[in-house]
Amino acid sequence: EGEEKKEGEEKKEGEEKKEAEEKTEEKAEEEKKEVKEKQVEKAKGGEKKKNVEAGPQVQRKTALRGKDEIDREWNATSLYAKGFPKDREPSIESVRSTFMPFGEVKQVTMRRWSDRNGGKGFKGSVFVRFLTTEERQAAVDADKVLFGKNPLERVTVEDYFKRKSTEFEKRKSKQKPSFTPGLVLKLSNIAPEVDREKLKDHFAQYGPVSWVDFSRGDPSGHLRFSSPDHATAALAALTPTPIP
Repeated sequence: EGEEKKEGEEKKEGEEKKEAEEKTEEKAEEEKKEVKEKQVEKAKGGEKKKNVEAGPQVQRKTALRGKDEIDREWNATSLYAKGFPKDREPSIESVRSTFMPFGEVKQVTMRRWSDRNGGKGFKGSVFVRFLTTEERQAAVDADKVLFGKNPLERVTVEDYFKRKSTEFEKRKSKQKPSFTPGLVLKLSNIAPEVDREKLKDHFAQYGPVSWVDFSRGDPSGHLRFSSPDHATAALAALTPTPIP
């Protein structure tokens, strides 16, 4: 009887131990499962945050306009105006108010000058851009537009740039030197002791010398006379004949 009782106690103890081990394994498995779920949840949260930071992808309904298109619109809706006081640059708002009776003023550009010495100032003129070509033209065609007491001259920017281009071409043509053929002589074998003044004085006997391109010590140089006849006379008197 004592042995049976002992066996029963050992059996019960073994069952309790087994049950405790099974509970421990179950608990460990649950803890492992919880850790995995937390990792998955954390990963999902990070992905969600990443998407929020990136923001939605927005696609433009219309493409950005090119520079040529913007320039064409500016030319079609803008005017040039001058007559503002140069000694005191007006505010943009005061210029805007001057042209607002003709339409919506989209932009005012003050025209300024600067030089190499650091000087700068206001040119007394502006570019004004309107919403439409019709509004721009109404401001150009108006009988009189005053800024304070100053009447303003107004033209479209197309006409302004055409006028400036014509003026530039005129100045350029005036700057081009024009020489009559046969005025210049090339001299060679010039003695080392001859200087510019001696050369000019010597050839002045044939006619007025208007220009000398020569430095003392050079073996050759150029003279320009005021008349082809004078250059021809000098050429005929030279001995030996210079290289043309």
